[in-house]
Amino acid sequence: MKKLVIWCCGVLVMAATASAQGPALPPAPWRGAGPAPCVADGGIFSCPAAPKTVAIRAGHLFDSKSGQMLANQVVVITGDRVVEVGAASSVKVPAGAEVIDLSKAYVLPA
Repeated sequence: MKKLVIWCCGVLVMAATASAQGPALPPAPWRGAGPAPCVADGGIFSCPAAPKTVAIRAGHLFDSKSGQMLANQVVVITGDRVVEVGAASSVKVPAGAEVIDLSKAYVLPA
């Protein structure tokens, strides 16, 4: 490993550069302490959190395709995607989902 020292704008900047002595070694095996790490490109970093699921119970939901206001609807969102929309009687709320009750409100698409 070579070190590079640069004086820039009155600040001493130090950076390490890898030498061309061969490929980097794979990370040490996980020993079961704590959560299993994610591995990418030879480096170890924290795994991203699982996407959160939210179910919104909408008293009135505007359907922009039909131009109608629909009553008693459920919108299921996982991460940043809408995965299911429909009547409360036909949409199953996933176990563990956070439920937001907007049954007395009007929900409009943005």
